[in-house]
Amino acid sequence: MMLLNDCGGNVTVTDNYVQSPSYASRLINLVTPADYSFSTNTHWSNRTENEWFTVAGVNKNFAGWVSASGETGATMESVQFADPSRTVETYNQAQGYAATMASFVEQCRLQSKVNWRPAYTAAAVNDYVRAGFLPESSGTPTPTPTPTPTPTPTSPPSSVTFYSVGADDGFVTESSETSNVGGSASSTESNASALRMGDDGSDKQLKVILSFDTSSIPDGATVTGATLR
Repeated sequence: MMLLNDCGGNVTVTDNYVQSPSYASRLINLVTPADYSFSTNTHWSNRTENEWFTVAGVNKNFAGWVSASGETGATMESVQFADPSRTVETYNQAQGYAATMASFVEQCRLQSKVNWRPAYTAAAVNDYVRAGFLPESSGTPTPTPTPTPTPTPTSPPSSVTFYSVGADDGFVTESSETSNVGGSASSTESNASALRMGDDGSDKQLKVILSFDTSSIPDGATVTGATLR
């Protein structure tokens, strides 16, 4: 039974399942109606309906309660919960230990910074018990498993040979010794003179440039290695 006495006012009671299906209990004893506002609660008791509620010392049935309390959106319905028998003991059992309070306390005492288990925090136990009081029709649906995509067959590795485009081959000469800045470029030489690397007579670096037409490599291909000969 909910005993709602003098609280100083401005208390809202909303969106609750006020249920007593197993015991013939009064649901609410409202002593000071002016201190509370009610809305969208679902009420049911195994008790005679005329005694479900007491408002300022007077017994009320459901209709009388709505009138006296001013509750909006109230419903009179027996709600079937998912698993209302859940307790701390059954929670401990679900973790693989004995369904006793002593065993639960023992596991809690084993908590430490080097043996911290979120399952033995207040939030985890509260969530477990609270889930048992979800209406059966409001349980979290089991998600439809996402099908595992069929892997795309992988082509076996292959090797291809490309020849440099002679007309585009050449070299770049450093602008001055130790500048590390490219200067003149040449692609007009021929034969062995077309490809130069190292230093020239003025100790300026030469960087070779080779051009290959790789347009035949398909999009999405992965190049795992290249060898220059």
